[in-house]
Amino acid sequence: MIDPANAIDFARSSFSSSPEIVVEAPGRINYIGEHTDYNGGLALPVAIDRGISMVITKSSQGSKIRAISQSQSTLVEVGLDDVVRMDSFEGWSRYLLGAVKVLLDEGFALRGADIAISSDLPLGSGLSSSAALLLAVIFGLSLHNGLDLPRDRVVELAHRAESSYSGANVGYLDHFAIGYATPNRATLIDFATMKYHSCEMPFSDLIVVDSNVHHSISAGGYGKRRLECELAAKTLNHRFISEATLEEAQSLEDLDLRRRAMHVISENERVRSVARAFDDGKTGASYLVESHESLRDQFQVSCAETDLIVESVLRAGAEGARMVGGGFGGSCIVVGGDFEALEAVVSNDFASRGFSQPTLFRAGLSGVLRQVH
Repeated sequence: MIDPANAIDFARSSFSSSPEIVVEAPGRINYIGEHTDYNGGLALPVAIDRGISMVITKSSQGSKIRAISQSQSTLVEVGLDDVVRMDSFEGWSRYLLGAVKVLLDEGFALRGADIAISSDLPLGSGLSSSAALLLAVIFGLSLHNGLDLPRDRVVELAHRAESSYSGANVGYLDHFAIGYATPNRATLIDFATMKYHSCEMPFSDLIVVDSNVHHSISAGGYGKRRLECELAAKTLNHRFISEATLEEAQSLEDLDLRRRAMHVISENERVRSVARAFDDGKTGASYLVESHESLRDQFQVSCAETDLIVESVLRAGAEGARMVGGGFGGSCIVVGGDFEALEAVVSNDFASRGFSQPTLFRAGLSGVLRQVH
């Protein structure tokens, strides 16, 4: 996570004022349970020690929210008294605007604010940078305006903002995982009931391999998978695919619908198996490989680069690996193996295929949504 002192220095240099509030929102790794959230299934995410630091200062521009990101040079301004067109914003600023609008839509009176955003979370890598940004803005503005929103409301509003204003009908996984994260513990979530509990993990960090193939959930692939899942559940007369049996899924005549349903049902079983493995002090790493193969073959959301990462690290001695996130790019997580050996093999394999080099880093599992100043 960005050092709060560095985030404050950036805010002071951007707005020449003293910070009032500093919040942190971590990225997340979904250890297992991919594309199950919007299907009423199970997932086992954990928050990491990389994420977004946001500094809020009193506005010098009246009823305006001004924001700047350390990775961007453009200052974004939102007038709180104006009806703002979403199509006048793009990139990260759409998420900022979405968070502000959802608070205004709820009838909350907001004061102007200057917001400085710093991040060490790679964008489009499947580690929930967009959800982290939304949670940081809503949580931070709640504190800035004395709204005292409970954690469940912050999570709900962040999800609504992303679904309504980002151009993607997203699931609840990312917002829930970040909002309810407990340091160094995974969160087992049942999305049919929205019940959850934390699980002790037998390790304190994971290796992340960012393929540097950046994806966008607003692109067509994610939405198409959601529609296919909804149609599969409707065909089987269930509210969610997760309510169906594997035998029912195998009875679907449409090949694509059958594949989607089989992935979701088998993925739920893998989540249960990994949770039991955690209880026994084991990593359940082999289930990660099964998950990746199902995402590749049944859900068809992997890509050549993430497939190569999994193949390479297993050959280099990893216990398990899989792609994470919505797919069509992004990152893979790796359990076990020597970091330098894994990096060398993956780098060589990517070079031999003519792919752009990936980025490897260790991610600690201590992330939490919090106020630090």
